[in-house]
Amino acid sequence: MSRFWTPALALFLAVTLVACDANSVDSVSANAVGTMMLDTPEASAFGEAVRAADKVDALDAEGPFTIFVPVNSAFEAMDPALRRAMMSPEHRADLRATVDAHTVAGDIEVASLAAGSTITAVDGTELQIVTRGDTRYVNGAEIVGEARAGNGRIIFVLAFIISPFDIPTTAEILGFNNLLAAVEAAGLGEALSGRPKFTVMAPTDEAFENLAAALGLTLDEVLALDILPDVLLYHVVGAPAFSWQLLDGTEVTTLQGQSWTIDRESDDPFPLDRMLGVDTDGDGESDSEVVVADVLTRGGVIHAIDTVLLPSL
Repeated sequence: MSRFWTPALALFLAVTLVACDANSVDSVSANAVGTMMLDTPEASAFGEAVRAADKVDALDAEGPFTIFVPVNSAFEAMDPALRRAMMSPEHRADLRATVDAHTVAGDIEVASLAAGSTITAVDGTELQIVTRGDTRYVNGAEIVGEARAGNGRIIFVLAFIISPFDIPTTAEILGFNNLLAAVEAAGLGEALSGRPKFTVMAPTDEAFENLAAALGLTLDEVLALDILPDVLLYHVVGAPAFSWQLLDGTEVTTLQGQSWTIDRESDDPFPLDRMLGVDTDGDGESDSEVVVADVLTRGGVIHAIDTVLLPSL
């Protein structure tokens, strides 16, 4: 299965690019925010995305704006297939929407971002702020600095805070082929499309193959089971939940109606690459573990898991 990005990888790649106090202004420019991104080395990749989306002039002419800018390492840590799709001409509208989701009206200082607060991007996307000591995160992406521009500022973050695509499209690009086949077989594709807000615990292709082997069935026979819709809805939660919100012992109710419990190695979710699992039978042990967390989509959050979850039926 393809990988998206992980906070640990993004941090490793970015540490030599940006080393700054997130509560200080690292630079001041007379340029407006659109042009400033193109002229700032650690923001140049996102600046090129803004240019490809034909948003530079609009961001320069209007404002003030605050733009949460993924540093170049966020592009390097991004799944190559997703990056190619995002920058392709046929997805220009999606790319423009992604830029809008990273843009907030007004000139917002990092120091003013209070723990637990929510700010709204110009396209209506809600961005959640969490703090850990002196470190701030927006939608799980660590804030590492800011720079004042002529009509606002850019705030540097170590990962994208939203993806251009909805859940099914993101899953297709990232290679969740068996999951998508199951969703289609169960007739749930339309329900997960567009911009509802879900959390999806997404079994990898190998997880479905392991389930078929355990049941003594072919994958096609698994996809033909009458219980398939219930099994799939047992993986979906009706609200977005980032990994740092899934605390040890939290009981989560699914769209199928039954619940499972979060199992973590610590009560503290930070650092974000700590073990995160799902306990379906209440024995205090993980029945499935998250292998890639916090894949952000325009329809919510995907967490890839290594085992298909089975409800009591």
